[in-house]
Amino acid sequence: MTKYSAICCIVAIAVTLIGGMATSCNTSYDENEYTYAYSSTAITAFSLSANKNILNNLDSVFFSIDLNSGEIYNEQPLPYGTDISRMVLNIETDATSATEIIFKNEAGKDTTVTYSENETDSIDFSNGPVLIHVSSYDGTAGRNYKTWINVYEEPIDSIYWEKQGNLPTSLTVPRKQKMVAAAGKYYMLTANTTGYSLASTDNPYNVDSWQSRMVSFDSFTPDIESLAGTADGKLYILDNDGGLHVSHDEASSWDVCNVTALNHIYGSYGTDIVGCYIGQDNKIYTQVYPGSPDPVAVPVDFPVSGTSDMVCMEVNWAAGLQGYIVGGRKKDGSLSGDTWGFDGQSWARISAGSLEEAEGRAVFPYTFSETDTTTWRTVERKVLVSIGGKRADNTIVKEVHYTNDMGVHWFKADSLKQLPPELAPCHSASVVVANHEIKASRAIRPITEWDAPYIYLAGGYDVNGRFMPNIWRGVLNYLTLKPLQ
Repeated sequence: MTKYSAICCIVAIAVTLIGGMATSCNTSYDENEYTYAYSSTAITAFSLSANKNILNNLDSVFFSIDLNSGEIYNEQPLPYGTDISRMVLNIETDATSATEIIFKNEAGKDTTVTYSENETDSIDFSNGPVLIHVSSYDGTAGRNYKTWINVYEEPIDSIYWEKQGNLPTSLTVPRKQKMVAAAGKYYMLTANTTGYSLASTDNPYNVDSWQSRMVSFDSFTPDIESLAGTADGKLYILDNDGGLHVSHDEASSWDVCNVTALNHIYGSYGTDIVGCYIGQDNKIYTQVYPGSPDPVAVPVDFPVSGTSDMVCMEVNWAAGLQGYIVGGRKKDGSLSGDTWGFDGQSWARISAGSLEEAEGRAVFPYTFSETDTTTWRTVERKVLVSIGGKRADNTIVKEVHYTNDMGVHWFKADSLKQLPPELAPCHSASVVVANHEIKASRAIRPITEWDAPYIYLAGGYDVNGRFMPNIWRGVLNYLTLKPLQ
């Protein structure tokens, strides 16, 4: 089951644009009777009157007026659920003798309002496009304007989740898993007491595209959850003794890396792997392989296990790639709620202590939409999102959190972005984000296709420690809509 109805129905149009106004409104106005004189039949300004009972700042909604096609509409749709059945219009024209508004009522019958005599009459846009007919000053020219109000048909700020199915694997009953991305491809390593399976795909949106096969680790026992992939397509994994191994051929074979045994792999930074170990002097060191042979000492409260996988992204206030880890377990066994940043050479604590202490968080970069309630325009913001995690008392973090300043401050996401009831909270799940190309169902000039980032959440353990052998796909509804143009 899903949080909301099927995502294919999310269309940013409240009033269907079917047919011409001749069929939408049974009117006697025939533009063939007139010689167009746009200067005397032009609508020069169009807006809605303020009505806080409908929507705050309703009069700030921007409408486009296309004098060539005779269309008036708001390109940025109004929020989901806005009542458009009783709108009072503000219309400005030049040198006109009459302006009439024709709309359908609830019974489907045409209703005509003479605007110059009834400027405060409410107009119903809920039953189809409205026709505005403007007559020139001398009555020799007329112009019809098809007018509609766009309203989102779904809550655009919600994250829609659907269960894709069981984990892609050659194993009958997997007990562990790790999903990673490497050089534009996605890998799922699963294990149980009988063996190991590796599945791969370049299109995780298509659940049938995963190809799985059994793999072997003849010379060592792998730590499945330490698997990491790098930008050059290599896979890395630790053995049970902390030895680092690399595969150049998608886990068909593994080579030993000449590096100090590691306690933990944080993830990849470009083509490098970043991990940590505790030295003989009892200090914590982070190691970058193969990029930097020199380990770097870090503070004593730096997490040494259980962190989120490292997220790398470009940010406005830094010159290069930045890596982020969240939460984890410290050397003394206590948990961390901090966010740490990595610039390729050194680490810095970023957070201001606004995220609770937990390990096994699934953290990923994403885009949230925010609607300005003054202009009702929607903007996109880069965020980091955290799902799940296990607290010190073994309870699971149920709430979804996000940060829009890359970990300095964390906030609980609103209810529309929380997990649906059927997706049980968990810890130690894998998560990747992959673009999926969306094509318009019909040609929409000039944008006919665009990429939407889909979230893939796999595996993890529930509050009772039971493995969850499923993969879920999520997306912010707003990102599936045709971009404004």
